[in-house]
Parts: sequence; C-alpha cells; structure tokens
Amino acid sequence: IRTGYTCLGWNTLANGTGINYADGALYSFEADITLYAKWTTLPTHTVTFNANGGIGTMTPQVENVPTALALNTFTRTGYTFAGWNTLANGTGTNYANGASYSFSVDITLYAKWTANSYTITFNSNGGSAVGAITQPFGSAVSAPTAPTKTGNTFGGWYSDAGLNTAYTFTTMPAADITLYAKWTANSYTITFNSNGGSAVAA
Repeated sequence: IRTGYTCLGWNTLANGTGINYADGALYSFEADITLYAKWTTLPTHTVTFNANGGIGTMTPQVENVPTALALNTFTRTGYTFAGWNTLANGTGTNYANGASYSFSVDITLYAKWTANSYTITFNSNGGSAVGAITQPFGSAVSAPTAPTKTGNTFGGWYSDAGLNTAYTFTTMPAADITLYAKWTANSYTITFNSNGGSAVAA
C-alpha cells in the first residue's frame, strides 16, 4: 500500500519502462529478478462547504486520501454551529467539525445551526414583578401579563430606560435584553361637602 496511490501491478524497472507483470501473474522463475511496484495517483475529490443560512466563505477542500475536514469559519447571528450534514435540512449524514472524510467522492456539506436561547428581563419601574422570558432565537414571543402599580396605568414596555422607544413583541431577539415599564399617573378627584358652609371647589 501507498498513501494516495493505487498499485497497478509490477515492473522489472523502477521507472516502469521494463516488463509488466499483473498482480498475481504467472512467473517462470528461470532467473532471479526484482519486481517494482507500479503506482498511480488516486483521483482527487472535492468537499464544498455551504453556509446554509450563515455568512462567510470557505475554500473547497481537495484531497485524495482520508483527511480531516477544514474547520468551520461560517457564522450566523443567533445560532451556534452544530457540525455538517450532507443535506441542507440536516437529515443526511452528519460530520463533526474537523472530522475525517475519505475524499472518495465529491460532496457538498451543509452547515448545521442550533438556535441560541436568549432572555428578556422586565424592569417594572416600581410595578409588580414580571418573570423573565427565555426562549430560542427567532421563536415567537408574546408580551407577558401586564404589571400593576397603585395609582398608575401601565403604558407598555420600552427598550430603553428613558422610555423613548416602545418595544414590539414578535420573535426572540439575538441577545439578552431588558425592557422597562412605562406608567402614567392616574388623576383622581377630592370632592368637598361643606355641610352648609360655603362651597369649596373639588
């Protein structure tokens, strides 16, 4: 055996220009000879890497012997790389990052991605406590039950402590965030009964 080569038989000269003998061929044994193995290079094959929703570039890998796959350099916001698969939907054959591949055929390997989980924390600004929400990136998320605060009306959640930007709940963001409750003080009336005295405005 010779790594990266296939044996084509034997020859009476090292450079292969002598008499050929097939592997297992009949020899007369009328004289001593040295037979030299004849080698031909194995054909190369290519592994093409597909980001499958990620970003970046990876040069196709070309080899003709079992070799470790090039390490992934693709990235995808909100996701962690989870290896390679021979199908884009992940139902084919899996290959770990840096796993050995035979390079016996050309293939395309698709990046597999796992959505990261992130947390939305709620600052009620003096209102009742609201539990945090932790979900995978991109999953649908709904607003929690509104907090309460004596003498105030809840005015929604805001993405900044200054209450300048209202937050809309759609899907989980690609980072941990804190939302802040906005409150509007309620107006109430004190009415005065003068019990026969002069009137006093409310």
